[in-house]
Amino acid sequence: MSISKIERKHINDCYANCLQTSAEDKMRFAFKTVFDRNEKKMNEFLKKFFERKGENEGKDNFKSIRDKIAHGDLSEYRVADRTLVKNNLFEIQDMAKEFLTKIIS
Repeated sequence: MSISKIERKHINDCYANCLQTSAEDKMRFAFKTVFDRNEKKMNEFLKKFFERKGENEGKDNFKSIRDKIAHGDLSEYRVADRTLVKNNLFEIQDMAKEFLTKIIS
């Protein structure tokens, strides 16, 4: 299937805009949209997603864990990587479930 020059330019422009938008702004927009502009819920999710854990718990937030999974930087063979996911799994799972439930309801 061929993409017209106009469509290709539109796709390239959208992609360029996406790259220039911070992850936090993208998530803020998503949470605002999904939670019907509910500031309390939006801020709760943003805090969970971007807040760094304490020194004793490691320095990863949910965004960094997501990035490591998405880009293949975590290994099931490294104990520290398995522990990182295990220590955050239930909270991430609950957050994802609430987000997805809101989308499909």
